[in-house]
Amino acid sequence: GFHNDSTPRYDKSAADLAWQRTLKWFDKYLS
Repeated sequence: GFHNDSTPRYDKSAADLAWQRTLKWFDKYLS
């Protein structure tokens, strides 16, 4: 997937955005 930085498909901006969304989701639903 785009989050695997060992492949040419890696997209840093998309991975960073997805990680930010993941952290926000955790903060919203698990805190």
